[in-house]
Amino acid sequence: FMGHRAMRIPVFRIRTALVAVAVIAVLLYTVIIPLWDHYHLPKATRIALAKLDRTIRVAADGPIPLGEIIRVVRTDSVERGDDGIPVYVDPIGLEEARVDITKPVEIGPDQVRLKAFLDQRLGPLGLSDYVEDGLLTITSKQAADRALRRSPRQARRP
Repeated sequence: FMGHRAMRIPVFRIRTALVAVAVIAVLLYTVIIPLWDHYHLPKATRIALAKLDRTIRVAADGPIPLGEIIRVVRTDSVERGDDGIPVYVDPIGLEEARVDITKPVEIGPDQVRLKAFLDQRLGPLGLSDYVEDGLLTITSKQAADRALRRSPRQARRP
């Protein structure tokens, strides 16, 4: 009887240790590493990403030029004491996607997060965006992917 009891204790401890390791691994990959990566971004990038997470109200209905969408991003991200998110439209990326800044983009009245607004309007045109050093760059999907691979610790897709 004593030998049977002694064998169960180590099995219980091993099982508990394995569960603890699994819980720590899940926390590490879902919470700690993303937080670590986020706070190691440049401060300007963290600020721009936070602004892109805001909900905006789009009043326009119907097609508007791509340039007007960029204006919406700039004006709806303004806070007291700043000029909003700086936006760079990559002319080479636009050329690569065969898009002109005056191209009409379908838009409807909506209340949506600013980053979702951009994704919904840029994606169908073959465009994408990323933030690096606080600058929101609008370019082709391929150019954005190259930039994110080139500097994964500095650039983030909103």
